[in-house]
Amino acid sequence: MKTLFTIISLLIFTLSVTANTTIPTTGGDDSEIVFENIDVQLSVLEADQSDMIVSATYNQSNDFFNITTENTINFLQVLNADGELEYQLPIGSNKLNIAMPDFVKGTYKVNLLMEGGDVFVSTELVKKF
Repeated sequence: MKTLFTIISLLIFTLSVTANTTIPTTGGDDSEIVFENIDVQLSVLEADQSDMIVSATYNQSNDFFNITTENTINFLQVLNADGELEYQLPIGSNKLNIAMPDFVKGTYKVNLLMEGGDVFVSTELVKKF
């Protein structure tokens, strides 16, 4: 039963994200920058969802971007600047560590499907260097 629930959740998540693969630019009326430094920037694309992210930090020593959320993240999905799926992973935690060496310079849409399957947080991650 758990496998069936996981498959259904993954299918719903995939369909909801592929319906909108455009990547809005940062700084629009609805976006809010959560973290920014010389190397990386993270924005929540709908400002009313920015409270879902408790903290966002970048560790230069190991080149990881760390996100802690209020609720458990069920799935992570990363789309490149062309809207193509780079990868999708089940998470099952409220802490997410993203290895920045896996990304080339550019803009990525990082989608988080939160626990319960009804809360979808869409962010924009910009790797500057």
